[in-house]
Amino acid sequence: MSEPKLATYLINLDRSQDRLAYSKLEFERYGMDFTRIQAVDGRELDIADFPQSTRNGWAYHTPLTINEVACYKSHLKALRSFLDSDATHAMVLEDDFAFVEDPMPCLQKLIALEDWDIVKLYNWKKRSMKKYFTSFMTDQRRPYSLYFNASTAICNTGQIFSRSGAKKFLDKKNHFYRPVDVELKHYWEQKLRIKSLFPPIITEHKETQPLSTIGHQRSEKSLPAFAWRMKYFVHYGVLKFVNYAIAPEGN
Repeated sequence: MSEPKLATYLINLDRSQDRLAYSKLEFERYGMDFTRIQAVDGRELDIADFPQSTRNGWAYHTPLTINEVACYKSHLKALRSFLDSDATHAMVLEDDFAFVEDPMPCLQKLIALEDWDIVKLYNWKKRSMKKYFTSFMTDQRRPYSLYFNASTAICNTGQIFSRSGAKKFLDKKNHFYRPVDVELKHYWEQKLRIKSLFPPIITEHKETQPLSTIGHQRSEKSLPAFAWRMKYFVHYGVLKFVNYAIAPEGN
């Protein structure tokens, strides 16, 4: 088995130079190298070129917006860059991230572990049902735990991929039908082993909240939209609890 090697990728729009400047300061604070991934800009795309985004009724409750398409393509771009490298693991960050503390002691221990594809580094859901997976301690005696959550946190601010996780996620991604963060909530479709880190080492930079410039939130107020949303969540909820129930406890 090769020695673990971590690569760090920052997804950033060309027009978001202020976020790039802040991100550079975060990396410099902890002596970290990173590779900037030029984010796909929704302003430069035509939704007509992505017909699957409006033909996704079976997979999601609403057509994708052009910014959601761009965000998804940006994350695929980062993962392809990772697989083209000699790194064994990749930390993929959006440009609204902030480190809670020096991440390297935790990351060095984390990438030495096996049996996971993706670890969410941010947005720990304390109230979500969860199963214990494993624990580890850094050389500075800082304890961390990994859990399997019934509902994966809907946020892509910071996460780490193994090579197997990146390959699984990229498989058959010529077409996609959900926002990229929602896609990860359907982990069973690609047999992705997704864990959550506690305590988290990533948060959102307070000056970039509440919206990322890579994706954006939507508003759905019509009755048909509400009905489709409820239909989707009932279907998703059943599959979520079934897959949570059959998932094994950790070591």
